Amino acid sequence: MKRSLAPSHVLVLLSCLPLGCSDAGGPGGNSAGSSPFGSAGSAATGGSSAGSAAGGAAGSAAAGSGGGAGAPQGGSGGSGGAGGSNTGGAAGSGSVPVTPLVAYVYVGGYANQISFFTMDQQTGALTALGALAVNPNPSFLAFAPSGQALFAVNEADNVDSTGSGAVSSFRIDQTSGALTFINRVSSQGAGPAHVSVDASGRFVFVANYNGGTVAVLPVAPNGTLAAAVDTEAHGGGAQAHQVVINPTNQYLFVPNKGLSNISQYRFDSTSGELTANTPPAVALAGGAGTRHLAFHPTAPYAYAINELDDTMTALAYDAQQGTLSTLQTLSTLPMGVNGMNNSTAEVVVAPSGNFVYGSNRGHDSIVIYSVNAQTGMLTLVGHQPTGGGTPRSFTLDRSGSLMLVANQNANEIVTFEVDTDTGLLSERSSVSVPSPSFVGVLYLPEP
Repeated sequence: MKRSLAPSHVLVLLSCLPLGCSDAGGPGGNSAGSSPFGSAGSAATGGSSAGSAAGGAAGSAAAGSGGGAGAPQGGSGGSGGAGGSNTGGAAGSGSVPVTPLVAYVYVGGYANQISFFTMDQQTGALTALGALAVNPNPSFLAFAPSGQALFAVNEADNVDSTGSGAVSSFRIDQTSGALTFINRVSSQGAGPAHVSVDASGRFVFVANYNGGTVAVLPVAPNGTLAAAVDTEAHGGGAQAHQVVINPTNQYLFVPNKGLSNISQYRFDSTSGELTANTPPAVALAGGAGTRHLAFHPTAPYAYAINELDDTMTALAYDAQQGTLSTLQTLSTLPMGVNGMNNSTAEVVVAPSGNFVYGSNRGHDSIVIYSVNAQTGMLTLVGHQPTGGGTPRSFTLDRSGSLMLVANQNANEIVTFEVDTDTGLLSERSSVSVPSPSFVGVLYLPEP
């Protein structure tokens, strides 16, 4: 099996919203630059696609893997998404004074708990704050753009006797980072594997791996989830693995591992409804097992990691039509390495857009590629051992100078320093966490 469901990546989250950012602002900044790929304005690294942090106090920022628009993005983020509206980047052209930010790290997994830490933003060292019991399996997390709520899948097939998995909502204490349960609702399918949030914070998206469905859940201002307003079925064996909203909050993408393709939808941000785009999907190599997708922060490209054939695919992105097309596919493994005992997991693009990273489970490494800014094509740089088994999830901080890797079978989170000039990694420290499958960073104003 290439993917184990229970006991078997962070939160969104990408730097400058892919294809939707331009001039940088400080925390809560409101620079209104123009972007050829999306709506204007960005606040710091991972800023708002519409400059919506204007005039506010320093906002929250999040970084993680695979989180959709979700959120407060201040980091490079994992698999795609539109990034959050209040970010915590370095001061830029915005007029709002810089407020010091605290970096909180949240870890989900298969030990029926969400663990949380503070992170030293210079060294990446983590200090444990606590853990909240969450049953079952909070295996993937996402943050609200406001930084005031966290959403978690409950990865199981029959939560609360519904014949479905579930999504849970939690309130985030703005002074301590602690979580308080709000509510949970059906995910509209078995085995939810990924959750993300739209740029407005009004809708949560969930991909159901075992059910092969995608659902859209409304969110109240206080973080309470409501029953799905739309559910899309991809067919038996689709294995929907992720939901990624584009930077302008108009298009949704769903990698389907079982179909080796990426579904493409138009998203109505008023009603929450999805409509199949034209074409409705982009096909990758047969049997590739497309798992996760991440957008380039400033150029019209995206990158998909394929779980079953151990490859990374570069794609061109048409921001006007909301569609993808393939450019190139490379192995994630060193030449000569047998991939029979390997499967890939996460893909992250550096905030600079200069590097793309992917995780190999089995080879237990992070593959590093450089990006050609003119073509979007990749060139292999090298591989970094992750220091433990099964690197299921990883993320970069908002500066792109620190990487956190969740080694699931080694029960640990490992911190690496990133050379932002070469893309190379150096191991620095680690902490023990039981069965981690997601790691993400949330930046909140210092109390």
